[in-house]
Amino acid sequence: MIDEIIALNRHIQKTNDHILSIAQNHFASLSIGFGKSSNDFLPGYIREFKNKQKNISISLSDICSYEQEEQLLSGALDIGFMRQPKSKDLHSIPVSSDEFVLAVAKDLYTVKKINYYLENFNLLMMSNHSKSMINIKTMTLLKGRAHNITNISADIQTIITLILSNAGVAILPKKSILGIYDAIKLIPFEEDTRWDIHMAWNPARTSKSVDLFIEFVQAASGQAGGLFEKV
Repeated sequence: MIDEIIALNRHIQKTNDHILSIAQNHFASLSIGFGKSSNDFLPGYIREFKNKQKNISISLSDICSYEQEEQLLSGALDIGFMRQPKSKDLHSIPVSSDEFVLAVAKDLYTVKKINYYLENFNLLMMSNHSKSMINIKTMTLLKGRAHNITNISADIQTIITLILSNAGVAILPKKSILGIYDAIKLIPFEEDTRWDIHMAWNPARTSKSVDLFIEFVQAASGQAGGLFEKV
């Protein structure tokens, strides 16, 4: 019930913002969801779009992919930057990519062998939610490997702080550690862990502002790879 009430409050707030924005400048506001794998390209998209469409206000929510999908379907979000949505009611296009790596504090780094760290250090994980892409991918990568899981109820930023505190290691999207590569060593897996980041939207819940943003990102992502880095 608490989750439903929170979702309803978000939707009411979005509706109020929508009405106010239309009354003031004839454009609906935009509510955009994103994950940390979008940190390298999304600020540039937002900045350039705002330069072109100064009357459209934008709110951002840092939430995981499965929550973005739920909110896109309910109308609480207009645009999501996330893994490819499962629902056929949503449309999406790939705009970038990321990969999973083992993150180890530079102080603990000795050899470039993933199994060594999994066997000798605590593996920090997000709270165990069956819909979490990070947890699902982590459990897949752990098959056949000795490990010692420490489940914690936290977000990625908390896990990064724990890594920097030498409390353990973690399997994370590479781009989620953007900007602190000097303090954390990233060890790639032998198998392919790459996944696409999509811009997703609900075609049944569009507005002029949503259409303008989709058109902008489609044009920007199709013109040059310089707007985002393929890691």
